[in-house]
Amino acid sequence: MADQWELKKQWRQSDQHIVAEFVDLKEVDSELEELVKTPRSREAVERFVELRDAINIVTSLPEQYIQGLSNGGAENSVFLDIFTQVQGIQENVDQVYLMLDNSLVSFVNALGESYKQAKLGLSGDTFDRSKANMQMDEIALTYDKLSKSFGFYSDAENKKFKNWRLNRRAKKALANGTYKWNYVEELRKVSTAVAETWNCNRPKTKIFYKARSLPDTTGRMTKVDVSNFIIPDDGYVQQDLKDNHHHKNPLIVTDPNKCNDEIMNIYRFTRTRFEYEHDEAITGKAEYWLMPYELRDIGKGDCDDWANELASYLIGAGVPNFRVRVVCGRVNAARGLDDGGHSTVYVLEDDLKTWHHLNSTTSFDQIPERKLHLMPTSKHRSDGMGIGDVWFSYNNKYAWHSFDSDNARQSYMHDKRSKIIDGI
Repeated sequence: MADQWELKKQWRQSDQHIVAEFVDLKEVDSELEELVKTPRSREAVERFVELRDAINIVTSLPEQYIQGLSNGGAENSVFLDIFTQVQGIQENVDQVYLMLDNSLVSFVNALGESYKQAKLGLSGDTFDRSKANMQMDEIALTYDKLSKSFGFYSDAENKKFKNWRLNRRAKKALANGTYKWNYVEELRKVSTAVAETWNCNRPKTKIFYKARSLPDTTGRMTKVDVSNFIIPDDGYVQQDLKDNHHHKNPLIVTDPNKCNDEIMNIYRFTRTRFEYEHDEAITGKAEYWLMPYELRDIGKGDCDDWANELASYLIGAGVPNFRVRVVCGRVNAARGLDDGGHSTVYVLEDDLKTWHHLNSTTSFDQIPERKLHLMPTSKHRSDGMGIGDVWFSYNNKYAWHSFDSDNARQSYMHDKRSKIIDGI
């Protein structure tokens, strides 16, 4: 009876799941086709490995259950049902093995083609070459993970899976360090923990700007989500970053955990174009936020416009968006509740604890420091243009709002923004 009990326990949830993998061949074939279409995906490699392991496990199951027939299993209806299912899928298992083999060949070929396309970027300028190297490392290391998981180079019969160019590139990247792979891995780490912490430190909400409207997906004109004023992939922004990126004063972020210098380089670079002008002088309206590309065309704007543009440059250059916020509120130097409304930018230092103020209306020659850690923090009340009473804040993904004091609430109601903002 003890042996029979052990046999019954073999039918675990994991076994049921593995057997289920081989019931529908069309579903397996469809999934493999989709995996082949994503040749840079580490998740695709992991799924290939899962399927290979499932084949190995389910292939060994019949022998286990045949042994169980002579150990009491034949007298147990549950065991016999299991045995029938295991036997019934063996032909499908053979088919899946062939499908997986063909898919791996296609996946390796797709990696090779992607590598060739990425390599074309090496003939471009500094920015393009850096981007090409990142992509080539990423592709080669994806191949390396697949190769080691399936033993492409340990078995002479695996010639069809071998790509010596990708293999050499992967070895070089692993030995000397790499661009994008480290970047992606580190970005995942900060995104899962620290980013979530900061994204949830204040109540999230939807905040809309009513002073202008844009077409929605149906073509109907509607008020604008404030997050849409930050446009990291704006054509002007991306071209500007590309044209002015230099190894001595880099604007493009390569390590999202260590980008204090790039943040200050971007801030100083954007300040060279700064020219202040009131909305009414530009548009004839008392309140009118410009998009980054509109600000570049016009060449002048107020604090809202320059704050949105600076945030677009920072995020567009690769600073993680959870480290960038446009903050609207009353400045520390305000003389009363009806004075001092301001929009500016705060960025999170590499220590991921300290927010520093990059004033949106500071010109290049007025920047007080060259290093980010020396710039005023959110806690410095001596920073006259820093926000003392926060009304709301946002980046290109989220918006946040809460009044920390009655003064904050009252000063907001006295400011012109209260007439054109929905959601507060």
